[in-house]
Amino acid sequence: MPAWPVAWALLGLGCADPTPETSATPFPDSGADSSNLATFRARPTVDALLALLEQRHPVGRTRGPYRLAYSATFELNPSADLPPPKVGDRYPQPQKVVDELELRWASAAGEPDRFYLRQANDHLVSREILVDAEKMYTRRQGGGWVVGPLETRHHERRLKEAHRCVFDIVEFAAPNLSVAIRDRPGGAALRIELTRAVDRDEARLPAGAHKRWRQAANIQHVAGYVDLEPSTGRWTAAEIELEYAVNRANAMPLNGRTSLTASIGALDPQHRFPTPSDAEPIPERRRPEVERARLLRGLGGI
Repeated sequence: MPAWPVAWALLGLGCADPTPETSATPFPDSGADSSNLATFRARPTVDALLALLEQRHPVGRTRGPYRLAYSATFELNPSADLPPPKVGDRYPQPQKVVDELELRWASAAGEPDRFYLRQANDHLVSREILVDAEKMYTRRQGGGWVVGPLETRHHERRLKEAHRCVFDIVEFAAPNLSVAIRDRPGGAALRIELTRAVDRDEARLPAGAHKRWRQAANIQHVAGYVDLEPSTGRWTAAEIELEYAVNRANAMPLNGRTSLTASIGALDPQHRFPTPSDAEPIPERRRPEVERARLLRGLGGI
């Protein structure tokens, strides 16, 4: 499977109100750099769209309270044209993962970080993270909550991965992707229509460990859209479906299908989620990076 942040996932809040408190209210313009949006409007290319989707806005810190959610499905199956397997043959088995995520960011601009992130897949793999100022609560599938001081920026990676869900699937389709702008009535959003391009652009294959896998994946179908804020270019909604064939030397051919539905919208500013009252402290252990930081502060007279 493609190594996307949206893939192997994590679950459920036992201490929060399960009813999402969202509205269709767009985010206020926080003065984000809109140069990439101007470039895309002038010449709507795949590369310009990727630059928009990869913009690194301060996560939530200028947006105020918001809710992000997505559901993604990944399938990889043996080609229907494969002959019946012989005794001793290694025959690929069908694979399917349904990954769901919800992020509730509850801090107003300038306030300490407060958010809840829940991610789960249909293979009973799950994770929950709740950050409340200087404390971080975590829980995995079947376990209880544990709590400790917020000593690292590990949670920033989870926030980044959640926001990159749309970028990841668009980047995967990029070698065979065509984009077009479709303004929605009233200017509420800038809709980007995604379709399959006939010609494959090898230059859009990402470098790194997954390039060989991507080279073997021939995109056969692309359908969907991405909605952008017309003032900042931030994504607000997406529905994308891909189909592809994987043909590698000395390997059986496979057919893949991936779909994503994602949205991000304002959260009620009064929304609160209680911290788990039954959380156990993280077992004490020697953590070199924390000790090193403490010693350096001491040497600096801090």
